[in-house]
Amino acid sequence: MAKQETAPEKQDDLLDRVIANITEDQHALREQNELIEKARSYRSEIHTRLKESKRDLATFVKYATPVQLKKLEELGIDSEEIGSGLNKVAELAFEILQQAKGEMTNGALYDAYVKTFKNPDDAFNYTEFNIKCRSLFNSQKLIRKVVKDAPTRDYLISINGFKGNN
Repeated sequence: MAKQETAPEKQDDLLDRVIANITEDQHALREQNELIEKARSYRSEIHTRLKESKRDLATFVKYATPVQLKKLEELGIDSEEIGSGLNKVAELAFEILQQAKGEMTNGALYDAYVKTFKNPDDAFNYTEFNIKCRSLFNSQKLIRKVVKDAPTRDYLISINGFKGNN
């Protein structure tokens, strides 16, 4: 009979260990989730500070010394982009539109952009190109005329204030 009494005791002991492991793991998971949330919050604060610093930089970059410009370059910050408020892709797209008399389809604009590269693989893809050009629409330098039921490549893009042959 002694053997029968030890079997339930061993089961109870094993069950208690499993319960203890689950309790510890649940506690550890809660702690880790709290740490993750704190890290996300801190990351968001840092991201906000960086944005604000870049806005401040846009004001002061025109006064930067060559040494300071080199430091910005080492940080991966293009001082020309910050100073003008436009990235190089957007500037190039705007120049292409100016040369095209101020109006063309989105697809034609992208194709003209790609043709500016010796190696077309060096150009951004169509989606990335459109993302890079958003600042032109947000600043209302360009206007997008949506063509109903047509792909985005058929949208008419024009320089704000351009009067086409209508």
